[in-house]
Amino acid sequence: MSNQKEIYNKIATAIIQKQAEIIGSKIAIKKAEKVPQLVLDDQGEVFNLGLDPIVTLGNLVKEYMQLSGSVAINFSKEAISNILLNNPGIELPTELQ
Repeated sequence: MSNQKEIYNKIATAIIQKQAEIIGSKIAIKKAEKVPQLVLDDQGEVFNLGLDPIVTLGNLVKEYMQLSGSVAINFSKEAISNILLNNPGIELPTELQ
């Protein structure tokens, strides 16, 4: 089973990839790069969310909300639904609950 760090990285990557489908990968990655503590490659794959991945995930969603409002939350939740099914009980930021 994946450890929590890997699960959070997958969640963040899924959110970025979903946003890339909607707003384009260039903008999606540029927005993600603004999030403190979030480390990703130029394809949008996340490698690290820092010391508090829950806060970092929340900040990622907020960054996309600045661009597309509350619809960013819906797309983010949709993007991570399968990950959550396989990892019930994982703690999430308020924005994704």
